[in-house]
Amino acid sequence: MSSDRDVVMIDIREAAELTSRSAETVRRWVWGGRLRAERQGRRLLVAKDDVLRIVGAAPRVPQMSLRGWATQDVDQAESPSAQTASDLVIEDRAGRSYVEGGAA
Repeated sequence: MSSDRDVVMIDIREAAELTSRSAETVRRWVWGGRLRAERQGRRLLVAKDDVLRIVGAAPRVPQMSLRGWATQDVDQAESPSAQTASDLVIEDRAGRSYVEGGAA
């Protein structure tokens, strides 16, 4: 088991940047009990490992944006493996609604 000195604490803003989410979303995780935090003066600090655990430790792979999809080559867009706009939205929502231990 690791000691408290091994825990890297980051503030809400850093956690938001790390997860590509808004600071408000990270605060909701804290208020909702998904993420433990401690106060240091007026700042909320969270363990970096806990933040990575919530979003999945694997680095986020940039997905095709809706603009990218809309401007791609027409031949590629008509192939059966091409994603539709609704597929991109569903994928994005699924990636943002991860809940540990099951579906959102």
